[in-house]
Amino acid sequence: MNMIFNFMGFHVQKYNALKTLCIWFLSVITITSLAGDKGPICYLRFDEGDGFNEDERVHVMDFSGSGNSGKLQLNGAYPKRTEGKYGLGLLFTEKEQSSSDKGACVMIPNMDKYDFSKGLTVEAWIKLPKNNTASAPDIIMSNASGSRKAGFRFEVKGETLSFLFDSGIKGTFQGASSVPAKNPLTRDVWHHAAGTYDGKTFKVYVDGVEAGNGTAGQAVSKGGSTMFLGVLTAEDSCGFDGFMDEIKIYDYARAPEGIAEDMKQMSTVESAAAVWKYDISGMDIADIAKRLKKNNFYKDTPITEAAQQYNMLLMKTSFAEKRLLDIERISFHLGITPSEELRKNFNILEESLNETWLAYGKLFREFRDSARFNGAPFTKACGKTETIAEAFETKLDKTEQALHSETMKKAGWAMPQKWGRQPRSIPPFQASGKANRILVGVWGSNPFPGDEKHPQENEFELQTNSLMTAVPAAGKENEWDFSNITKTVNDFKDKGHSSFCMLPYGGPSTSYAPEWFNSKHASDPEIILHSSDGEMPKGYEIKNSLVQVPQAEQKRQTAKLNWYHPDVRALMKLNIASLASTCKNIPLVDMPFYEHAAEIHNVMDTPKGWRKLGYGIHAADSFRMYLKKKYETIEKLNAAWQSSYRTFDEIQQPEDRWVKGGEKQKYKEITPIYADFEAFREASLIDWMKDIYDTLKANDPGRPVAARHSNLLKWVNGARIFETCDILECHTFAPSMQVNGIYMASLLKLHKDKSLAYLEDFWGAQQEKGRISEEKVQRRGLDKHVSQTFAWGRTLQLKWYAYTFGAYIWTYNGNWMDPRQDFTILRYCAPSLIIAKRKMEEADWMLTHTEMAKSRILLLQPSSSIRNGACSRDETLVAVHGALYPKNYIYELLPEEYLMNGKISLEDFDVLILPSASYLPPAVSEQLSKWVRGGGTLIAVEKAGIYTDLGIKDGSLLKDLLAMNWDTQITPPKKNEPPLIRNAGKGKVLIISSTTQLQQKETQSILFKTLDASTQRQAWAENNSFEILMRYAEDGSIYLFILNPNPDETLSDTVIVPKEIREAVDMNFSGGCPITLDKSGTNEETRFRMRLGPCESIFVYCPSAHK
Repeated sequence: MNMIFNFMGFHVQKYNALKTLCIWFLSVITITSLAGDKGPICYLRFDEGDGFNEDERVHVMDFSGSGNSGKLQLNGAYPKRTEGKYGLGLLFTEKEQSSSDKGACVMIPNMDKYDFSKGLTVEAWIKLPKNNTASAPDIIMSNASGSRKAGFRFEVKGETLSFLFDSGIKGTFQGASSVPAKNPLTRDVWHHAAGTYDGKTFKVYVDGVEAGNGTAGQAVSKGGSTMFLGVLTAEDSCGFDGFMDEIKIYDYARAPEGIAEDMKQMSTVESAAAVWKYDISGMDIADIAKRLKKNNFYKDTPITEAAQQYNMLLMKTSFAEKRLLDIERISFHLGITPSEELRKNFNILEESLNETWLAYGKLFREFRDSARFNGAPFTKACGKTETIAEAFETKLDKTEQALHSETMKKAGWAMPQKWGRQPRSIPPFQASGKANRILVGVWGSNPFPGDEKHPQENEFELQTNSLMTAVPAAGKENEWDFSNITKTVNDFKDKGHSSFCMLPYGGPSTSYAPEWFNSKHASDPEIILHSSDGEMPKGYEIKNSLVQVPQAEQKRQTAKLNWYHPDVRALMKLNIASLASTCKNIPLVDMPFYEHAAEIHNVMDTPKGWRKLGYGIHAADSFRMYLKKKYETIEKLNAAWQSSYRTFDEIQQPEDRWVKGGEKQKYKEITPIYADFEAFREASLIDWMKDIYDTLKANDPGRPVAARHSNLLKWVNGARIFETCDILECHTFAPSMQVNGIYMASLLKLHKDKSLAYLEDFWGAQQEKGRISEEKVQRRGLDKHVSQTFAWGRTLQLKWYAYTFGAYIWTYNGNWMDPRQDFTILRYCAPSLIIAKRKMEEADWMLTHTEMAKSRILLLQPSSSIRNGACSRDETLVAVHGALYPKNYIYELLPEEYLMNGKISLEDFDVLILPSASYLPPAVSEQLSKWVRGGGTLIAVEKAGIYTDLGIKDGSLLKDLLAMNWDTQITPPKKNEPPLIRNAGKGKVLIISSTTQLQQKETQSILFKTLDASTQRQAWAENNSFEILMRYAEDGSIYLFILNPNPDETLSDTVIVPKEIREAVDMNFSGGCPITLDKSGTNEETRFRMRLGPCESIFVYCPSAHK
């Protein structure tokens, strides 16, 4: 049961050594508010519970994300937490106010950063006692300050609600009050109260309805720095008598519909389907970390067992839903109308699960207070859900058996011989990196409860943590002790898991740097990266002529070393060679691969802004060596550059244009020296990573090397990427992530002895990232993302479930545990990871022993244009992807270098797309011209080939094909103007002037007609409802991956494969199910109907198809 406390990637049993580091990181991070409508600046729910000490008891968390947490000022026992409108609330009592010179209240400090004289909204749920004869008003909220009490006050007097501003001059109140006869504040009943001020008009609302208004006659006061709940000021005896809950404050006047919506939202916070909402706006990670540390991660508390019970029920209901989707799909294949009763039964199960979640939330809040703790409601809710689940599973069993009987009546179909998870005794990789089977791991320990068939400890084969890097345990110069690595590997082995070793040469531009090395080179500023204008990375400085490395990096034994420096390269080779010599003796089953966290930028952040790398004495020498190798003689260089250098030694690096304007600077002129310098910087980065790889392979040749990139394509050219690794990985945000997936798959087809990976899966930043609060949508998006990445060839995957940084939990939405309950229980969406993982494990052999079909559409990576700044990294690539991929125009994405070095031939393609390729090597322009005239179709998005790769004016491509000039004859299109399309020899040229024009409906219609006339899609859905990817086995069999990308709707469509197929089998139903084929078409085309639930995906096996 302790497995549920795998907080932030660390097993609870290991937390003693790591919790200080974990908490330190968390203590400085606060998650920001949800995107969309401008949210409140303060939202107090009072659901923290009383805690275990005085600090926790008085703390009041702000859930707005603005960091405006408050503190209880106690007077005796008040205010005290008790049952509120929703969850816990606060009880104030006026009687206590007069017994001390300090009122019982909540104080929210530092609120003077907002100017409430320009706009303000205050909201609260309040319940007044039955009997109250006090003449003084009950103060709900105030920011009054000074002896004259200037500021606003939100109060109740009798049954009248008032929202007033006091200028501080006696008798100068202005504001609005309710009319009790029309909008009574009935006592002993909860009411929603609100007040607004927009700079001119005051309004009050009772239960979401405007109850009074007034006009400002004079300027109002901003008030004081502290906001008070329950009193006018901290020393005032005029307080609040009653209950208060769900406080919201906005720094503007909320519209009437906004007030009504807030009341409605608050009233459903704890209503049905709360489990399907994920609102972490305002979750203060520092607060959570503080509680976890003080409460020993809730170890040995009643919450431990309760959380495990809930997690098991969540997993059970999730797998029940998976089975229901299978039944509905298979019924469709067999022509059987699925039972509506099953869907209704599942909805009942979901409602019961939701009630269990609510009961857990109440239990979590109450368990701190033994006087109020009552586990009976949660136990009852669990029992009810368990009973409903078991009954539902029985119905699923019977329905599945009936469907199996129907499938067996169908003749003439068969399952593939190799289907299902391969034995774990098979090594996951060959020495080259080629995958033998899929391998799935997790950072930290597994938080998912297991079952009899899938024990928890066996769910993830690979486990690791970020501390397993190749930093020696101890050592002096030329002494290397890596016993720490072998110990860590053995620790994981003892638990039945394998692990890997991460190299300390990652990004941004960080390298292993022991104390002895730093001391030895302290007087050499060239040892650290530096810029053209003499800047060093942030945190570094020269003091007393010595390089000062930041303390934090010294502790980690890392520094931003200059990889152009020969001593840095020598250190790296000694470090890596010693590591590999040690690890060579570790069996592959225990440590399957090395990982190079190559999240490297070719730039660095300095006190004066971003700067490019490639400057300094050693970089200058390397640049000249690069030029000598490329041009051989100075005469050839001068001819290419149109320059007059006498020797290579005269050549210096060109200026860093970022110094004068950063990346946003529009480059007016690209000179040959600048173009070659950018090519050199790109090549030197690859050379550095290659040196690391070569050193590892020389000393431990039998173990593959994985490289984890986050800047592939944008900052790192993939043309030579497999010179740096055996297993390629990239992770970034959508939609770039999807483009990179196709890029990696295209590269893999040309390097068949390698493989692909996904080593940092922050899935929430991928699918449906704009709908983070919708847990049903996130559940479906998670299934889609995991399934997609496996289908596109990422057979090694490492999953993250929580981070030590708030940005990773919020921005990347990568956690599976729910911070609303301090990470003790799984989120509703989380089980999809296990469901998708097991689905992909069934396809293990197919994913690692078949090849993705090659497309005859080539999207050419415009390497020269990217280097020279002519396109915004991958912006145009993403735009082209957005047009093609949803219509199932699958393409290859490969670098222009492959045309020049012969790795690919234009004869293998029918269509070539040039995206923002203003700079093209002459050799590429010549090949394209000849290919188009021979029958190829060229599609240019934006200008293409107007300069050579060295920045010299060209334009020969368009002139040769169409006798046209880009500058004078290709003008920016008018609104809705169609793109230019012309014949050229036997071929065709389509010119789309901009990504804006590309997105126009008429342009896309012409684009798709051009593509259909020039080539053929591999497979598609008639109405483009599904994503379809084709794979081939050696025996000619076809496997189709079919996905419904829609997270909201079940869709039906006709799948079209332009080949004769004799059989088709749905592989994602136990035992398989034949699919009825439409035989009415030609022998060259096969059709069949398909029905898939939201984000559902399957594999279809076509055994008698032929290449």
